[in-house]
Amino acid sequence: MTSDMQDAIASPLSVVCNFWREFDLEGIRTKLDEIGLKVAEHQEESMQNRRKLAEATREFKRNNEAVSRTVGPLLKQYQEEIDRLTKRAKHGETAFLDLYQKLYEAPDPAPALAMAFENASRATDLEAQCKKMATELAEYKAEAAQIKNQDLTVRKLEEKVRALEAHIEERDKELQEVRQRAVAEADAARVAAMQSREEELEAMLSQAQASLLAMQKLYTGAENQLFAIQSQSEEERMGRQAELELASAELERAQERLAALEREKEALVAKLQHDAAFALDGSSGTGGTAAAAAASIEETLRTELGVQRELAFRLRHELAAVRSESEEIREMLETRMEGLKSTLAATEQHAAALEAELAARPTPLQLEELRAQLRVLQAIGYNTLDVDDDATTAAITGTSTAAGANVGGGGGAGVSGRGSGLGAAGSLEAMLLSKNRHLEHELTMAKLRVVDVRQEADAALVHAAELEAQLAEQVALVRQLEEDLLASRAAEARLAAGAGAIAPGGSASSPNVAGLVTSASGDTDDGDASMVRVLCAQRDRFRARVHDLEEELTRLRAELAATKSAAAAAKADNIALVERLRYVHSRTTAVGDGKAGKGADVEVGAEVERRYGKIYDEGINPFREFKEQQKERQKSAMGLVDRAVLNDRHDTTAAMQHELIHGDQMQSRLP
Repeated sequence: MTSDMQDAIASPLSVVCNFWREFDLEGIRTKLDEIGLKVAEHQEESMQNRRKLAEATREFKRNNEAVSRTVGPLLKQYQEEIDRLTKRAKHGETAFLDLYQKLYEAPDPAPALAMAFENASRATDLEAQCKKMATELAEYKAEAAQIKNQDLTVRKLEEKVRALEAHIEERDKELQEVRQRAVAEADAARVAAMQSREEELEAMLSQAQASLLAMQKLYTGAENQLFAIQSQSEEERMGRQAELELASAELERAQERLAALEREKEALVAKLQHDAAFALDGSSGTGGTAAAAAASIEETLRTELGVQRELAFRLRHELAAVRSESEEIREMLETRMEGLKSTLAATEQHAAALEAELAARPTPLQLEELRAQLRVLQAIGYNTLDVDDDATTAAITGTSTAAGANVGGGGGAGVSGRGSGLGAAGSLEAMLLSKNRHLEHELTMAKLRVVDVRQEADAALVHAAELEAQLAEQVALVRQLEEDLLASRAAEARLAAGAGAIAPGGSASSPNVAGLVTSASGDTDDGDASMVRVLCAQRDRFRARVHDLEEELTRLRAELAATKSAAAAAKADNIALVERLRYVHSRTTAVGDGKAGKGADVEVGAEVERRYGKIYDEGINPFREFKEQQKERQKSAMGLVDRAVLNDRHDTTAAMQHELIHGDQMQSRLP
């Protein structure tokens, strides 16, 4: 029923609304503007043609009076026909101008019809809702009339409500006790986990210390053994060197002796040859004895030379064997030395890693400071705390005391508080990143709105420029039309004066010409008056439209400024969040690098943090501050007029306009 009524109401409204929407009143007005301008041009041409026709008729009458008397009736018929056509054109133009003016003054009914259509559909919906509400009200009234007679039921329900409230209170107390027990159990489990973690770390520390001591002992033993081997190898090398030197000395002596024997041999051979030369005439027995003696001496010398050569060869062989053995021993010692050095380096690296891990673990004082800073950050940034501060503080304090009693230092306490500190830091990072993503989403939407507003503002500026150009053209056209009207009126006055002067001495057809001129002047006055009214109304409409567009442009500029300020505020919030995140990272990296539970939020927000991190780094760039200082120094060195022009855009525009106007005036004064 409701849909039928709505369709019945909406059908004629939709037809009318669609008709006026398709009618395009603005487009029709534009077309009518063009037609009106053409009508004005035709009127001007008609007036000029009538003037030319009147002058041609006078000239014809002056030159051919006999012919003018003959064609006088024909001219009168033409004049009557022209008057009828002029009256018809005047009535048509007047009707067109009246319709044109009314259409321009009439508002566009399309928005009103659309609003009426919406209001009609809304009224139909409201009527349906009213009927539904009336039906429900009647039902409620019937139920209320029944409930008034049920006091006993109300009392029972009230007692039941009281019992339920008491039961709910008991359940709340039980739930509160369960929560407290759960919190206590969670705290106890956290403390036990921290203690077990502390014991494990202490065991690992003791084991690492024991392994460090063992490695140090092994290193000391290896070093002592290395020194013993080095000393033994040095002694052996020295012994070998001494033996080598002795062998070399003996070899040199053998070589010297061999050289002496060679020289002695040569001397004996020379002596024998000399003796043989002088004893050619001696007996054969004496010669045989000398030859035998020389042969025996030579044999002895050769035998001794062979022995010396065998001794030299043996010594050289022993020297080569000693050298190869010493090289092998040296290579073995170097290999063993390198192995011991690598073992020592690994041991020192492990010891340094253990010392760094021990140094990186925070003290109880640092843990308390970190927790206090996290608490302050949470309170400042969000006014919320995700954990129970009192229970956590008590648990961490007890753990720190136990760790101090067991280890005797602050390392165990720092380790025990590590989990809670990291958890708080992780929750804070997650909250900061979630807020950062939210602000980034708002910033993206603000940027989109800014882009839309800028596009609308650009379109409005373009439209305003077009309207200003059209307005300038219309103003120029109005001025031209006013000048043409003044010129035409002056010409009509001159023509009327000339016609009055010619009329007494003219022919019989001159009244026809005067009537033609008079009717033309009357029609022209009426058409000019109507066109002036139309043009004035059009000018007023254009001014109102330009004023509306300027107001809309001002509103869009205000919205753009508000959007820019919102975007700047969001950007400042993101930079502040980046600064807080860096502060949290700088505090949490001192606790330890093994954050396995950062989660996907940190990975997702890494890109955002990097982008705004660059903006933050640019904001704290000292070179940028130096550049700003240099810019301010240059501004302060400028003159007062230049500084005023630089600081105010409107002053700059005014100065440019002043220069252009004065430049045009100077050019116009030039011959």
